[in-house]
This record gives sequence, C-alpha cells and structure tokens, in this order.
Amino acid sequence: MRKNVEGNESRIFKGFGWCIICVFFSIIVPIVINWLYKTPSPYPIFKMTSEAKDVLSFYGSLLGAASTVLALVLTIKFTINNQKEERKLSIKPYLQTHKYQYTKIEEIPNDKMVFLTINKGGITYQESLPKDIKELKNKHLRLKNKRYNKDDEKKSIEIEVDEYFKKNIVMLYEIENCGAGNAIDVEFKIWEMQSIKKCCITTSVSKQLILIINGTLLTYGACRMKVCITYSDIASLGRYCQEECFLLDRNDFNRLQIVQDEEDLLTVPEEITSKN
Repeated sequence: MRKNVEGNESRIFKGFGWCIICVFFSIIVPIVINWLYKTPSPYPIFKMTSEAKDVLSFYGSLLGAASTVLALVLTIKFTINNQKEERKLSIKPYLQTHKYQYTKIEEIPNDKMVFLTINKGGITYQESLPKDIKELKNKHLRLKNKRYNKDDEKKSIEIEVDEYFKKNIVMLYEIENCGAGNAIDVEFKIWEMQSIKKCCITTSVSKQLILIINGTLLTYGACRMKVCITYSDIASLGRYCQEECFLLDRNDFNRLQIVQDEEDLLTVPEEITSKN
C-alpha cells in the first residue's frame, strides 16, 4: 500500500513539473520575446532588424515541431511499455495454497516429500520422513498386520500417537500455480527464514510440503506464523511476492490448532521488482 501511495505521489509531481514546463515555453517565452521587442535597445548592436511577429512565428513553428517530436517519442514509449505489460501478463504466475491437517498417523506420506519441522530452535529441512513419525508409522503398521492384536499393545500405541498429535501439528501445504506462466526462482520463507531450496512451480505441477509445527513455539502463548513466497516469471520481467499468516494456539481440549482469518489468507501477487 505504501509503495502505491509513493508511486501516485511521484506521478503527481512529474505531472506538475510537465505543466510548469508547458506553461513556460508556450506562454512565458512568447511574452518575453514580445516584451524584448517593445523595449528600446540600450546599444545599437542589440537592435533587431526582424519584427517581433516574425520571431514569434518562427518560435511557434519550432515549438510545434518540438511538440510533434515529443508526442511521437511519448507514443512510442507508451506502445513499448504497453507491449511489455501485455507480455508480462501473458506469462505472469499466480500462486494458490491448499492446506490439509493430518489427524491420523497412517495418512502422512512416507517419501517423495519435503518435510519442514518448525520449532522454537528454528526450521529443519528433510527430504525423508522424520525419525519419530517413521517409528510411529512402523508401530502402527506392525499392529495392523498382526493377526491377533493385544488390547494393551493397541492402547499403548494409540496413546503414543495421540500424544504426538497433541504436541505437533502435521499439515500438508500445497502450492499450486494457477497463473499464465511458470514461477521460477521460488523462495519459500517462514519468518524471513529461507526454508526450502529455490525451485520452479509450473502451471501443471504443484509443490507439496509437509509442515510439522511443534508446540514449543507456544512458550509465550499464541504464536503468529508468517509465510512469504517470492518468485519470478519465466522471462524474468518481474518478481512477485505473496504472503499469508497462521495463528498457532491451543483449543479448549489443550490440543494444538491453527486458525487463519480471512485477512490472513494468501495475498494476490504484488510486484516487488520490475525489469523494464
């Protein structure tokens, strides 16, 4: 919003400056020329042989030619900028995010995913299933494959899984590109910390992350988590930014929960740099 206001102020100042220049050359200069011809020359050497109307006529022709050239230059510039904007829109990416919170240990994918563990100590990047989740999944799988299950063993594993989900939120975070072109040099940041390697998100393939949000973040009460995604279009004509926020808190049953108000949803792409 501040950038838009500053841009509007800059355009107003530029417009005001051009108005002053136009008034000066179209009104002030002819008045000065006419006044000089009416003022007696103090020295014969400064006496003009031509009349004021001739000079004003020549000046008018010169001013008209300059105006024509300026109009032509501005038209060409406008056409080029318009073509660039049309080109930019034709390849502009537009990201959307989809979230799904896992409530069962067997729902969590085993591999081919990026796992981000977010806790008080920072963010851990893994391209394989975290050890604690893997152990719980293996226990659950072994219990499921047994022909006869002991109630006490089943109850023990259920309690262990329940305790894990009390301390952690496991969420699928999917970034989809529904724009006109591919998004390149994608940077995914949580609290201004680069969380994954730079990547490309095409219009046909989405990027899926598993966010494991640990309850240690709630040491001082509710925690607000900010996500920032920046990327460029395929021709590097512009770089864009989209942001969203989550509120991490505990519900009445002392379980971790994520709340996202309407104003915290992913913003529309905002251009942060442009190569014109």
